[in-house]
Amino acid sequence: MSSWIKRVGELTAAHREARARRFGKMAHRRLWQRRAEGFSDLYAKADGAWYAARERGQRERPARVEACGSETLYLICTGCGVVHEHRSGCRIGLLCVPCRKASASTKRGIFRRARAVCIDEAIRRGLFNATRRGGRWSEKFMTLTAPHFPHHSIAERICMVLRAWSRFLRLLNDYWDGRNVRSAEWFRVFEWTPGDDERGHPHLHLWILSPFLPHDAIEAWWRQALQDEDRRNHPAWWSRLLKSTATALSRN
Repeated sequence: MSSWIKRVGELTAAHREARARRFGKMAHRRLWQRRAEGFSDLYAKADGAWYAARERGQRERPARVEACGSETLYLICTGCGVVHEHRSGCRIGLLCVPCRKASASTKRGIFRRARAVCIDEAIRRGLFNATRRGGRWSEKFMTLTAPHFPHHSIAERICMVLRAWSRFLRLLNDYWDGRNVRSAEWFRVFEWTPGDDERGHPHLHLWILSPFLPHDAIEAWWRQALQDEDRRNHPAWWSRLLKSTATALSRN
């Protein structure tokens, strides 16, 4: 793992340094803005502390991942004497598998608690009643995927899915607004699998608590969102695709 982290650090050095400099400029700007506004140096430095921490984090990322788990924290209950061990973590889930698992476990716990609150509220309001006017509410689980195109890089695939999600969400909200649905709940998770061409397969998992959603409409919204996003970023490729499709149809 150490050789892999070292290699990742070398490949991302220029990118991380550029980001670190941007964060450093923001911290410096906050410092002088607060001084100009008459605040004390202590307050001014504290206001830019977040950006300063991000600056250090970009430069120290490979080293922090390498040192992850090297220390163990022991918490002792003064009442019963039970000792709890906690592994120190770098909290860089993108590069550290143990921290990624810990973060996912925390997120699952938060989701379960939030879902329980939503379900209790829906029961209290009678939204699960089969005879309810406007239709019964229910939980829905869906996966939104994107096709693999050879002209897409890894970064473009990620950006396309996330930007298409914004377009899809607008269409979904428009549908709910048209039916006077004001309190629907949803939770989205971004996931990445290896795929079949060594470039990866980004996709979204979605939990929704709402009235009935037509399957055909969901497919149409997501298809439209993907097409709009890809046309915007690759107009020449789409022009060639449409021309070739029209030629094939004319031949048939």
